[in-house]
Formats: sequence, C-alpha cells, structure tokens
Amino acid sequence: MFTLIIEDKSGAIADEYTFEEGEFVIGRSRSTDIVLPSDNVSRRHARLFTKDGRCWVEDLNSANGIWLNGNRVSGLAEVPRSAQIRIGDFFLHIEGASFSRPLAMSAFARLVPADPDLQGPPMQVTRAVTLLGRGKDCGLVINDASVSRIHAKISRDADGTIRLEDLKSSNGTFVNGRRIEKETLRHADRVRFGMLEYRVDLGEEAFEDATSEEREPPNYEELAAAAPAPPVDRVRIFLLATLAVLIVVLIAIVIVWFTRGRGRSSEPRDTPATPAAAAPAAQTAPPLVEPGEDAAALLKSASDAIEQRHWDDADRLFQRARKADPIATKPIEGLNRVRAEKAAAAHYDAARAAFAKKAYDQAIREYKQVAKDSVYRIEADGQLQSIARLLELEGDRACAAKDEPACIRAYEQSIETGAASPDVETKLRNTKAADGKKKKKGR
Repeated sequence: MFTLIIEDKSGAIADEYTFEEGEFVIGRSRSTDIVLPSDNVSRRHARLFTKDGRCWVEDLNSANGIWLNGNRVSGLAEVPRSAQIRIGDFFLHIEGASFSRPLAMSAFARLVPADPDLQGPPMQVTRAVTLLGRGKDCGLVINDASVSRIHAKISRDADGTIRLEDLKSSNGTFVNGRRIEKETLRHADRVRFGMLEYRVDLGEEAFEDATSEEREPPNYEELAAAAPAPPVDRVRIFLLATLAVLIVVLIAIVIVWFTRGRGRSSEPRDTPATPAAAAPAAQTAPPLVEPGEDAAALLKSASDAIEQRHWDDADRLFQRARKADPIATKPIEGLNRVRAEKAAAAHYDAARAAFAKKAYDQAIREYKQVAKDSVYRIEADGQLQSIARLLELEGDRACAAKDEPACIRAYEQSIETGAASPDVETKLRNTKAADGKKKKKGR
C-alpha cells in the first residue's frame, strides 16, 4: 500500500492518493491522472508507477525536471521509503514504498504523552516531514476523536530548526497553551492536539537509531516472556474461578441439607434452619469479579452512562473495560471522550454560574470554551443566543434612556456571543455615530 501526499509551496495539503498497483501521469494538463496546476509544471511532467511491490518515478522530458530527495532525476529512478519528490512548486511525499536498502533515519524529537496510561508510549519523530493525525496514512497516528484525520505537520529545516504547523484541524493545535498556525518547537514545550497533550523532548540521549543495521536482533524468548497473556488465558482463569465457586456452593448446599436432615428426628418439624447452617453458602460469593468481566458489557454500560451524562460512572466503567481487555482501543477512546466531556461540563457549569451573577463577559467566554463535538455544545449555543437577545434588549433600553456608553457596551457584548442578529451591528454603528456627534457638539 502506497500513500501519496501533495503539498503546495505554502506547505498546505493540496491532495492525497492511496494506491497499491497502477500507473499515474503527473502534469499541468487536465488530461493527466494527477493535476498540478502551476506554470513551472509541464503538461505531461512525470510518470509514477509500481512494479513488484516497488515504486518508481520517471521524468517525461519535462522542462524543469524532477527532484528526488534533493537530487535531480535523469530518466527513471526508484522511489525510496519516506521519499520527497519536488515537481515545480509542489512537494510529493511517498509513504510505504519498499526498497532493498532502507534510508538510515534517527529520531530527532520525541512527543512524550502527559498521560501514558491513556495515550500510550512516547512517539519518535524520524522524518524531515511528518504528518500527525488520526488517519492511518499519517506518520504519527493518534487514535482520538478530538484529533483530525490529518491534524498537523512536524518538519525539520536544513539548519535543524523543528517546526509544528496546524493543518486546519477542527480542534486546533496548541503550544504552551496558545493556539498556533505555525510555531518553532523548543525542548520541553507543551503541545496539544485536540484534547491530548504532549511534552517535546529534544534531548539526543533519549533517541535511538530507527533503522540501524548494527542493532542486535531481538531476543524473541524474552519478548514472549514479557508479553501480556492473550485473551484466552483470561477466559480460562475466569472459567476455573467460576468452577471453583460452583464446587464450593455445591459443597455448602450438601452440608446444609445433611445438617437439616440429621436434625429432623430431634427437632420439631417447624424448627427453622439455624443461621450457622446457611452461612457457608453466603460466604462463597466470589471475591474477585474484575478478571472475568465482559468488556463488551462494560462498554455498553459506559455508553449508557454517557447518554445520562454520568461522567464519573462512565470513567469507572471504561477503566474496568480496559482492565478486562487491555489490547482494545475502545476503552481508551471512551476515557478520552469522558475527559473531554468533563472539561466541557466544567465550562458549561461555570458559564451558568457567571450568567446567574450577570457576569456576561465571563459567561460568554466559558460557553465558547465548550468543545464543538461535546454533548453540551447545542445547549451552550442556545444559551449564547439567549444572552445575545438579552443584551440586545438591554442595549435598546439604554439607548432609549440616552445612555449611549451603556448602549454601545451591551450591543458589543451581544456581538461577542457570535449569535447576535444582524440588526445589532446596525444599531451599534448608528449608536456610535450618534454618540460621536454628541461628543463633537459638546466640545
């Protein structure tokens, strides 16, 4: 499987293709398979094709040539793994290409997760240009709903400068708490993609050569010993534990029956069984339930808790589902979702409290902090509309009372909600004009 990602001269993603076998003609002409609209691209500039699981590129006598990893291609050339092809003002990144001698790539940066239990191990950055996102074609994959399919790009300049660029993601890219479009990264910077935060590690001692040929082969016996037990072992443990409990219960029932049977000759017929006779059955309740819990049932219960907005219950259920099935991704996605919804709930509650105190500026800010994909977003938008209408009415009353400053402030607050009617902007302009004339006349 090969992935072709095309960037324009500004670094924006222009197009993307995924293919296994085939031939593609690249050029300026609309009749080509991949169109690159630029004057410095020939009408039929290059041919990209696969053969025997390997990828090749050929210059079709173009005017400005083809550049593969900084070297001009003369005729036909094999495309190495993670290669960069320049055609005119466009850069083509090929992922998944196979070839006999891999390029030596050393990690020059790491992204260390703020919560390793939820986000997994640190991610190493080894390529000069690396895409990061939820999509499987990205070099760094983050499986979280708050992360866009192609979320950001990490690049390393010739002078060693490392840059982070947001690729128009839905929930934004942040560096040290500030939303960015493009930013230079430094050691120990805090970066956030959607709701997930990482620490930038540029310490050379922390990295290993990603493709060193001198590395010793892995000890598969040690890896096997350290590997977690497969799901079948958990099932077996649960079945054995259940069988043991059933045996103890049966023994207890036999003891109770035998004890009551022996006492019938000397006890009145209506004498009830003593508490001591029934005690063994009550003591046989299995003390450990978690190892045998059904992950699917826990996930279903967690989903029900989410629908009812019982976030703490959902958090506990996802944690138990993760213990029941450590290799599953849904519990981790669920925990991330719960974390995001808890943050949204905190903003929503803070906004309501501020509104009750008539602190409209704070209420507006808090409502706007509710994430776009949160269950609270629709309610937050409705509240913003109510605040916008309320402030518009306050502005109307202030204007009627000839209090232009209060009128202007109320209209401006209404517009800040993002839900004001178009009439508010007209009213604000007219009020400012009238206030200006009034001040000028007063002079």
